[in-house]
Amino acid sequence: MGRESWYDDVGEEIQRVIVLFQNRRQELSRQLLDEEQCFGALHEIFRIFHNLKALAEFCYYDLLADACNRWEDLLYLMREYRIAFDASMLQWLEEVGEYLEKWSPEFEMRGENWEDKRPFTVPPRPAFDVDKVLKRIDLLFVEDDERLRTHMARFLRRKVGTVYEASDGEEGLAIFRSKNPALVLTDIQMPRMNGLEMVEAIRKDHPDTPVIFLTAFQEMPFRLKAERLHANGYFVKPVNFDGFSDELKKVVSFYLLKLG
Repeated sequence: MGRESWYDDVGEEIQRVIVLFQNRRQELSRQLLDEEQCFGALHEIFRIFHNLKALAEFCYYDLLADACNRWEDLLYLMREYRIAFDASMLQWLEEVGEYLEKWSPEFEMRGENWEDKRPFTVPPRPAFDVDKVLKRIDLLFVEDDERLRTHMARFLRRKVGTVYEASDGEEGLAIFRSKNPALVLTDIQMPRMNGLEMVEAIRKDHPDTPVIFLTAFQEMPFRLKAERLHANGYFVKPVNFDGFSDELKKVVSFYLLKLG
């Protein structure tokens, strides 16, 4: 079989996968799904985009492959943080369907000399309600001051889904390895293992987990150590709760849903 025949076969497979996506999208728009059905559909569309990306890469459709990669990442995060389909997501799927339909004529232009210069605009990711996203994630809070930990944990439970508490870095690291929370909020100076040592250990296996330091230390050496550990926030006690709430939303928006 010649290479041109491969392009023909893959082009037909791409069209078949697009039809499959359109069918699933229409099913979602026609019925009200409970949460488990919703995430089942989300997982299936995730697999469709994954397969479509592989086919697009084979045919050198770089723009389509890049778009599929972004869609795949988006659906992975939705599945990971249990973000349900809503009206904005269904509208986004509609726009994705229109985008894919524009590619249909291009599948007749296969060949080694074909250049991927289609000027189609990839639909931007849908807007998320960050407060709803926060309520679906879990957070590890590590603080040795019991009074502050109790007070702060009460505030955090109004913002996020689940709060795990630890009194030092050693306990915090054990909880992290057991529960794998989406966010870490930690003091620095604590007995047995301090916050910097704990985050350094976390970073070895989970380099992308967002971390916010909450500490009494304003000195530059501590800030520099936090930066070297790629901290996503650094708050000095006492805490301004309004400012901290905004920081939580910023971390979720930028680090958990960064898909541009």
